[in-house]
Amino acid sequence: MLSRLAEPYVYADILVPINNESAVAGLYKRFSENSRMLDFPRTLEFRRTGVFLRNVDPTPEVLLIMSMIPRMTNLTSLTLKEQPCLDGLYGDFLLTFGDCLQQSAIEEIYLGDFEYFPLSILNNGKNIKKLTLIAPRYRRMIRQFPLPTNPL
Repeated sequence: MLSRLAEPYVYADILVPINNESAVAGLYKRFSENSRMLDFPRTLEFRRTGVFLRNVDPTPEVLLIMSMIPRMTNLTSLTLKEQPCLDGLYGDFLLTFGDCLQQSAIEEIYLGDFEYFPLSILNNGKNIKKLTLIAPRYRRMIRQFPLPTNPL
């Protein structure tokens, strides 16, 4: 009984570790088996986690969780700290992301470290009130350490 009362608070803020296949698969399984849980998330964040998992490629199951976002009725904030899938699945990601924006009530979006992201997809988000865009890491480094314009 106590766990049922706590569930809305436990699952209000969810981190999806894009480089940890078992964690993403477990989260997807929980959402699939209990559709009531899709009402709980208020914030959803996709990013790499773990010191030793930093260089592990994102898992394809991330797209399965993204496809559930339109059914997350109370979700107001979505954070993508970096491209959440490999280049081969990037087109699928863009389609899924566009559908998510069109069918959900997301008000805040944070997009960071994307090499290529067509901003026209954001036209689908009729409820977006706050948008944060962060340039890819290597571009920020170039800005911090610009090459000299007049070589010696």
